[in-house]
Amino acid sequence: MALAACAERFEVLVVNQGNVPVKIGIGQFHAPDFTANPPASFTEKELIGQQIVELQPNEQRKLVYNSAAGGFWLQWRMLDPLPEPNPLVRLDLIRDERRIVIR
Repeated sequence: MALAACAERFEVLVVNQGNVPVKIGIGQFHAPDFTANPPASFTEKELIGQQIVELQPNEQRKLVYNSAAGGFWLQWRMLDPLPEPNPLVRLDLIRDERRIVIR
């Protein structure tokens, strides 16, 4: 699928369902060929931007991303508290439900 000429806006709801404050790191990535086809792996080369989001217990926040740079994927992980294991979680902004839920 080729990219459309105009940027698409994606709203992502981030929810902390736990009873402790959390901090998560989120990176937005694009495909190397600037299509909506996901790459086999995401590297620094495909990284568009990063942010840290802090949420209080039972807080939710809406974050907005856009596709202007072909960024159709987010990867996120917990930064604090650090669970074990702590995998990177991928969110496809086109195909997945646009929610990040921390339990």
